[in-house]
Amino acid sequence: FSWAYHANRGWNYPNALAFMESHDEERQMFHAYSYGNSSGTYQIQDSLTALSRIEMAQVLLFGVPGPKMMWQFGELGYDYSIFYGDDRTAPKPPRWDYWNQPERQKIFRITSAMIKLQKHDAFRFGSFSSDLSGLGKRLWISHSSMNVVIIANMGVEAIDIIPGFQHEGVWYDYFSGESFNVSNPGSHSVHLEAGGYYVFTDV
Repeated sequence: FSWAYHANRGWNYPNALAFMESHDEERQMFHAYSYGNSSGTYQIQDSLTALSRIEMAQVLLFGVPGPKMMWQFGELGYDYSIFYGDDRTAPKPPRWDYWNQPERQKIFRITSAMIKLQKHDAFRFGSFSSDLSGLGKRLWISHSSMNVVIIANMGVEAIDIIPGFQHEGVWYDYFSGESFNVSNPGSHSVHLEAGGYYVFTDV
C-alpha cells in the first residue's frame, strides 16, 4: 500500500497505477485459500472469511489516492489461480454467477462506494499519510473540504486502535452513515475484530 502512493516514489503527480492482482500476481482469494492464517475459529482459508478479507483489501487499496486497476472479476473475489489453464495468460472461466452470491456482491458494493469516495476533491488535492506498521493499518487524507480516516485490522485476532482523527467533533461511518462525536482525537479508541475495517469522514 505504501508503494501505491505516487509521492512515496518521489513523483509529483498521481501517475502510479496500483493494483492487487494481475496475470503476474496471484489472486488474493486463491492465496487466502492456500496460505491464510488462523486463530481459533477465525480461519482465513474459510471462503466467507476470505471474501471479507478482500473487502478490507479493497478499502485499503482505494483509500490510497490515485488510479487503480482491477483484474478480471477482482471486484467479486475471483478465486481461480493465475496458473489455471495452460499458462498465466490462459483464458480463465468467466464466473458471472458470482454476482448472485451476496458475499461477493458485497465486495462489489464496497468497491463501488470506495470509487465514489475517491472522486471527492480530498483525494485529488488533499494531503495523504499512513501508518502501515503492525497489523493495524491507518490511512489519513486531510483537506479543507473533507477529512478521511481509514483503519483496518489485518491480523487474525481483535485489536483496539486509535484512528488518529484530525480533529474533535462529529465524524461519520462512511458505509453506515452513522455519526459519532470525537472529544479527544489523541485517545479515542476503536475496537476492530479480525479482518475488520472502518472508513470515517467528517462530512
